[in-house]
Amino acid sequence: MNISNIFPFRYPKSVFVGLSIWLIVSILWFANPQSDVWARLLLLFAILVMVQIGFSILHDLNENMKFILDVWPIAAILSLVSIHLPEGFLAATFVVPWVLISLILFLKSADGINLTFSISEWTITAAQLFLIVGTLWLFADRLGLQPLGFDKAIVLLTVVHFHFAGFMFTLLCGLIARFSNTKSARLACIMAVISVPMTALGITLSQLYQSHIVEILAAVCVSLSGFCMAFAVYQFNKTFKIKYINTLFTILYLSLCVSMTLAFLYAIRFWYPIGFLQIPFMRAIHGTLNAIFVCGGGLLAWKMYLNQNTKNA
Repeated sequence: MNISNIFPFRYPKSVFVGLSIWLIVSILWFANPQSDVWARLLLLFAILVMVQIGFSILHDLNENMKFILDVWPIAAILSLVSIHLPEGFLAATFVVPWVLISLILFLKSADGINLTFSISEWTITAAQLFLIVGTLWLFADRLGLQPLGFDKAIVLLTVVHFHFAGFMFTLLCGLIARFSNTKSARLACIMAVISVPMTALGITLSQLYQSHIVEILAAVCVSLSGFCMAFAVYQFNKTFKIKYINTLFTILYLSLCVSMTLAFLYAIRFWYPIGFLQIPFMRAIHGTLNAIFVCGGGLLAWKMYLNQNTKNA
């Protein structure tokens, strides 16, 4: 089998360099999955590898845009350095290139946005906007800001939330709706786009007024979006027979089922508390499942599927 069929990247070096750096850093920073350090490692996984795959799905990065891939490793490494530095102006400065990359790629997308109503395309556009929000929160985190008195752990989780749930999960919803225009796929899109800002609002209201109802509703909305996406992917996965792609899509929807069950149980903790469902556990299990298997495996599955379609066209 030609390796280009398995790893179908036009510019593979930046992806594999990013993955190699992440693996080395993960070994050196070996962290308890329940710790803040693990959350930062997952964030680095997004910056070094997964967001790049997501944008390679969305864009044919022609020679005029190839400079993005040239500077991507630099921006990613500067972000890595920033996360290792003490909070302050220097650490914040080092993430500015990452903020600029997200802005440039969104502006490139804006040129081709279809203004006709299409749930899938509006969802994909929203995903890219959420990424910009995530990079700005990363800037605030590295500067040491604590908006509205948020705990530093909450600021970090907001950064991770907008990179993974905001960009990658929402992008996955948009992709399944683009290629499988089923009711479950469309519903997944609507709830994903609503739930990402709703989660941020819910956390804010919980912080300011100790009112958890919006946060609970947002978490329920996220979990229902995940279940809808899992069902849509399950249906879509039966429409073709390419073993290694089918395997990745299977991992995607099974991981979604487990992850979103945990999210739902965590959402209703104020009414039906489960002792072990605390933030450290959710970060270790729910966060890791979402980062590695849902977002990582899901984006790789779509990249392979689209590459296969291009070869067959």
